[in-house]
Amino acid sequence: MSSIRKTKSSATAEDVIIGGRLRQARLRKGLTQPQVGDIIGVSFQQIQKYERGVNRISAGRLRQFARLYRRPYSYFLNDMVADMGRHAHYEALLRECRPLLDLYDRWPQPVRDSALALADEIIAACRAETSRLS
Repeated sequence: MSSIRKTKSSATAEDVIIGGRLRQARLRKGLTQPQVGDIIGVSFQQIQKYERGVNRISAGRLRQFARLYRRPYSYFLNDMVADMGRHAHYEALLRECRPLLDLYDRWPQPVRDSALALADEIIAACRAETSRLS
């Protein structure tokens, strides 16, 4: 009798992309993670993990989200290949930035807004410098 060993699967860049789309849809609907967790039947921590792409989401659970957010199932999956092409190195970046993302998630909204404004300034300065050097 052969034994089949189940290995722990780790999240992939696809999981991160789907998670991002879940978060976008939730925010557009004006719902909090605890509200979605209550509706779907999981903890808000599980919703966080889905949205961050830390945990994989089953097809059945994804269907529940599609119904809740009134989005076609394909909304979460379309252009996956194109997204993967644009984010080929995203998994490594995500691992590198995970501590910062975890910290960011705990900040109050005004602090997040300030951090994003600073990031926008840095990006603009980098783009200006790149254009100047081109």
